[in-house]
This record gives sequence, structure tokens and C-alpha cells, in this order.
Amino acid sequence: MENLESREVFELITNDPSQGIVNGYRGTIGSVTATPGGDFATWMGVYYNGGTNIFKLATEGSNPNKVQGIDSGLAYSWVVNLPPYQKVVRKVGFKTRGSSVYVNYTNGNDSTGTGEATNPYKTFAGAYAKLSSVTMGYIFVQDYPELDGTAGKEVPAIPAGKTFIIQSADRDFSDNPTNGAKITLKRAASYTQPLFTVNGGLRLTDIIVDGNKAAATNDDSPLIQVNGSGKVFIQGDVTLQNNKVTSDDKGSAINLSSSAELEMNYGKITGNVSKTGGAVYHNANRVAVKNAVELRAMLMIKIKNLTVLAQNKKVEVLGPLVDDTGATADIRVTVKGQPAASTGSTITSADQETIVAEPSASLCRFGG
Repeated sequence: MENLESREVFELITNDPSQGIVNGYRGTIGSVTATPGGDFATWMGVYYNGGTNIFKLATEGSNPNKVQGIDSGLAYSWVVNLPPYQKVVRKVGFKTRGSSVYVNYTNGNDSTGTGEATNPYKTFAGAYAKLSSVTMGYIFVQDYPELDGTAGKEVPAIPAGKTFIIQSADRDFSDNPTNGAKITLKRAASYTQPLFTVNGGLRLTDIIVDGNKAAATNDDSPLIQVNGSGKVFIQGDVTLQNNKVTSDDKGSAINLSSSAELEMNYGKITGNVSKTGGAVYHNANRVAVKNAVELRAMLMIKIKNLTVLAQNKKVEVLGPLVDDTGATADIRVTVKGQPAASTGSTITSADQETIVAEPSASLCRFGG
């Protein structure tokens, strides 16, 4: 259900195997196909009709995927034949998100669009304008051309005080589920600026960001430049790939400066090329990781690790670097400013120990 004015969304999650939510529908409606032996049904319509439609698979209105222009309600149900002494468990989930808009460069319109999946904005600038009154907003990308810096074919800088969650769309222009299809935001051969400049907050989820290093041979900018107190969160199935920089002390995928922060919960950084800054250059406030993070790089000159830590910087570990499926993290680090070696039995240089990672306070807390 969506508030058409604020674009805030309330979702009933009927199928998400990653959360243990699996349901088979007992009938076909719209894009939902009946499952043999299915026992589940949902209904959407006017809120005060919900009680009399609990066991129906239907929608009040012409569109089987949504209702619009009414005080809406929903109901869901299972019809279960329960033999003696048998236990049956069924699950759904609920999710809310803030103001949410869709972007489609091919079919969208920044002037007449409303931000719905079937009436999206054309550009990121159009989406930013709609979300100008909120501090956090979601942008679902259905379609976008290569980013070349011309009007509309760029991602405007995210200002301080704003956080945008950018991800591949969950529904296409016809309002059908995309079933996890990923959108790629790709650098054009002529574009030499960061694809994202973050002064506020950026969350990337289920999307690919590609630097196109084979064609963009004059580029010396990271995929993501994080300035000031900017914060970047990588979560879910995100890949940052194929970017190249040629300057010293610059990350090819993510470059952190000043008081900037990076947090990764899953995600992959791979195939990036740099000189001495690695794919992630950490000379900022904080880098934190958990779950099955994959940090690999293909570096051009002397360093063969992914994350380069400036002197006295380290990685914060927020949780186990393995998920419930057994997938493990792969993180490779180089440290700048290593202490001078001491030979023999006498230590002649201070601070011989270099800490590259340490657990967060919450991870260290056991018992009560």
C-alpha cells in the first residue's frame, strides 16, 4: 500500500526465501500464478471490507496488483487441512519504507511523472526533486543509460543532510515483478567524474555499478567519492566493478576522505584497478564490515590487496564474517606507514604492532 502524496510504502511480503517466507497461492490473479497444492490467498480493497474478504483471492478494482484512490486495506489467509498431531507453520512479513519513487530514462517524465512504477520520473534529478522535502528517500531504477555527465545522464551529488537508497526496481514499467533482475549503472567512455559524489548518505542495494575501465581510459575518478561526513552503506547483492584510477592514494571503487564512513553488509568489490590506493582507500573516519563481504581487486602497480588503510586506520568488524549459508568474507588489506623493522633481540622502533581490524563494541559484548 502506498501513500500517493508522500510515496511512503507499506508492504506485505508473501514470498522471500531468504527470510524463510515461502507461500504457494491457491489461485491465479494478475501476475500471481497458482501453485499446485497452494493454500495461500491475499485480498486488497477498501479497508472496511477486509473482514468479509479474509479467505478471498481478489482485488477491488481493475488492476489485480494494486488498489488506488481509496482508504485501502488488505487481508491474507491460508486454508490448511490439519491432520491430528500435525504442526503447520505459515509466515508472511511486513516492511515499511519511506518516500519511494521509480526512475526510467526511456519511459519516464520529470514533468508529468508521479514516481509510480507505471509513471516514473525520467532522471535522478527528477527523483531528487520529488524527494527534496524528506531526509531519506528510496529510488528504484528500472532503466538508465550510460552515465556521461550530460543533462539527465548523471547522478547529482547527494547533499549533506540527505540519504538516498538506490536500488534496482522491484517492479517494471508494466507493474510486473522484476524477480530480482539487476540494473547496471555504467560509466560512459568519455566520463571522467565519480559516478556518485556523496556529501550526505548513500545506500546501495541489489545493483551493479560499473566503471567501464576498458573504454574509459582517461578516467581517474572513483566509482564513489565520499566527502566530509558522508556515509556509504553497501548492502545485499551489490557489485562495484571495473573502474581504474591512476593517481596515488585514491581508491578506484570507493574513495573515503575527511570524516567519511563506509559500512558493508554483504556486497562485492571486484575487478578494479588503482595505483597505490587500492579499490577502497580508507583515510577517513570508519570502515565497517559484516557477513559475506567480498573485497577483491585487480591493482595496477605494486599493491595486490583490496583495501588500503592510511596510517593508524583500521577496519571495524560489526559481526561474524560468515552468513547462515556458510558463505565467508574475503577481505584483503594493505597498510600504509608500517613501522620500521627491528633486528636482533632489541626492539629499536616504537609501535611495532599494526592493527588492521578490530571487533566493534557490540560484537565484543557477551553475557549480561
